[in-house]
Amino acid sequence: MSRASAKPLKSRRNVLVIAGLLSSLTLTSILLLILAPSPLLPEARSLMVVESNPTLDEIFDTQRPIQNGRWQSIFIHHSRTRRADGAGGDHFVISGPADAADGEIRIDPRWNTQQAAAPRAGAAGSNCITICIVGDFDQSAPTATQIRRAQQLIATLQRRLRISARNVIAYDRPGSPAGLGRQFPSARLREALVP
Repeated sequence: MSRASAKPLKSRRNVLVIAGLLSSLTLTSILLLILAPSPLLPEARSLMVVESNPTLDEIFDTQRPIQNGRWQSIFIHHSRTRRADGAGGDHFVISGPADAADGEIRIDPRWNTQQAAAPRAGAAGSNCITICIVGDFDQSAPTATQIRRAQQLIATLQRRLRISARNVIAYDRPGSPAGLGRQFPSARLREALVP
């Protein structure tokens, strides 16, 4: 084989190696894009309540200041799921026993930025604070801790934002995530409301 014929083979080999390298890099890039996690969104804050301190004033430390008169009602409902990760779009989520901490209050980024909650059947529009209590209360009752945390959260919101008891919305709608479920003690919740 002469030198002249070896040069085109070497050049052809170089092209094949470069083409193979480029195609493997392209394929790797595509796979990384497909497998990449979704973009980071602001994370929900969490609040554990100490029994000796029944107020939750930390919820008012928001990124955007709370405007006077902005929030006019509070809507409470159950998630109809066992875990909090099934609940989304509410300002506050009160976790259940299947989650890390029963009664933990999760503060959604929507509250932190003072945005309206996701539309819910039964919620009173864009000026309504929504609270989701995790559990299917058509199937089982909430825990005592969940009820206590809901009472504390609602009372704190009522006092600070001057929301009357008549503007706290909780429906008895069995089979609906817009309600609180058959086994939720609505009367007990109503007794703890600030007039």
